[in-house]
Amino acid sequence: DLPSLPIHVSGHIRNGDGLVQLQEGRLKLGRTEAEIEARFRPGKDLIGSELTLSAAGEDLRELTNLPILESLPRDFGLSGKWARNEQGDQLENINVNLGEIKLALNGRADNLLDLKDFTARAELDIADISVLNALADRSFKPEALTLSASITGTPDVFDVNSLSLQTGESDLSGEIRVDHNERNNI
Repeated sequence: DLPSLPIHVSGHIRNGDGLVQLQEGRLKLGRTEAEIEARFRPGKDLIGSELTLSAAGEDLRELTNLPILESLPRDFGLSGKWARNEQGDQLENINVNLGEIKLALNGRADNLLDLKDFTARAELDIADISVLNALADRSFKPEALTLSASITGTPDVFDVNSLSLQTGESDLSGEIRVDHNERNNI
């Protein structure tokens, strides 16, 4: 179900030279606003296609009634770029913010839908992890958490390198290899 909110959509769609483009795309849904630029090369491989998105809103619960959101901050943002070239899918400057929870991601994959081969760098910053208490059914102390890692591999076998986790007085670093092929193995 779509929320019962006022909606405004604008932009320019152009079609020519084997390319469909959305320029100056804007969407306003309730108190959420998004800007979208896109170009798609129709065909099986979509090489030369890209999508750039920037969205922000005052209350994510305005858009969805997922119970998991009840205990989380309301304001949110999403921005980044997806592009497909001869090397596969590229994710550039993907940023997701939910209140003081911030996730940044950059990476590439042969194909994002099957993740046969992927590389990513992720960073998670939470100003106060106690905002997760209700969601995790735990009592975290009000302190910051920072997590960063580089991830490479496939869904069956992947490596987490340059892993760094810091919260309170704890500081953890290392590497992890997960292999699901013969038997679950970490």
